[in-house]
Amino acid sequence: MDTVGILTYHDLKNFGAQLQAASLQNYISQLGYQTELIDFRPLRKEVRQVAQVARLTLQGRIRDAAETKGNYRKFRREIRNMAKLSSRRAYLGGTANNLANNYRTLVCGSDELWNFGNYLGYIPQYILDLETDASVRKISYAASLGSYQPSGETSEKMRRSLRNFNAILVRDDATKKFVDSLGLNCTQVLDPTFLINLSDVPLVGSGHIMISGAVPQQLVVRAKELSKRLGANLITPGYRYRGLEDCYVEATPKQWIGYISNARYHITSLFHGAALSIKYDTPFSVIVTEEKAQKVRSLLEQFELVGRSLQVQSVPDELDEQAETELPEMLEPIRARLVSRSQAALNLALERPT
Repeated sequence: MDTVGILTYHDLKNFGAQLQAASLQNYISQLGYQTELIDFRPLRKEVRQVAQVARLTLQGRIRDAAETKGNYRKFRREIRNMAKLSSRRAYLGGTANNLANNYRTLVCGSDELWNFGNYLGYIPQYILDLETDASVRKISYAASLGSYQPSGETSEKMRRSLRNFNAILVRDDATKKFVDSLGLNCTQVLDPTFLINLSDVPLVGSGHIMISGAVPQQLVVRAKELSKRLGANLITPGYRYRGLEDCYVEATPKQWIGYISNARYHITSLFHGAALSIKYDTPFSVIVTEEKAQKVRSLLEQFELVGRSLQVQSVPDELDEQAETELPEMLEPIRARLVSRSQAALNLALERPT
């Protein structure tokens, strides 16, 4: 049986990152492959997490430090509940390279895996820049640059690695344009969360208004007013907002899906907040922040939903207007076509001989 190892963001305190990782692993496994997430935790990330807890402790914010440490543990536990991880883990690049040689096919993606402008810098494992046997197939699925624009030495490193891929599947048009500029072929596909329904998603109450991500305070205030006017509960699963302390609820990644899928309306600044709203036909507004602009706009354009976006400086009246607008009926056939196309592209990439 073909063995598939996936390198992606999975060990983060982030709903979207964990859900995309679990969805990709579960979907490929459902196709009949022996699949697992390679438990690679870059040392720089581990140090950053420890430093965050230490900094809060030194500031005397003991409760915040304990909560942050507890959340890291919770998310680490949850990814193991949702997906299969390799029995061995790696913190250093050399160890990750050794683990990668246990698989016949390697898949990198999804998420902003190629955003090498963040604090991690260039991580070769995330673009499969590895020393592997020539027979090992290399595939990307829905990898994204985010707002990063590679240049110079990094761009050349990426070109050298990508030219050895059997298939390059990317998530947004900005990433596609970059790969095209390298003279390489690639295909744009949907985020893995669209490929499969994760089983046992908890049922939660319905009819609520939900907020997630970095939402400007003026829109937070208007959301509270809107919930009162509509007689709907306002909840903020996993996110805390000034003035909405009583609306905060704990949530696992699967519970987060449940809250979105059963919401009356969702206000978010998150890519996966918008993506899951689209998947589950939940009316939504997405605030387009500078760092997420490229990938969010690409998502909305794919589904012909550019009218669901708000700018950071949007006035509250614009939020009210979108809240009263249902999602278009044409969304279902558009979604079905894009999902089918993305599944077919990944299936072909996995089947394609070296």
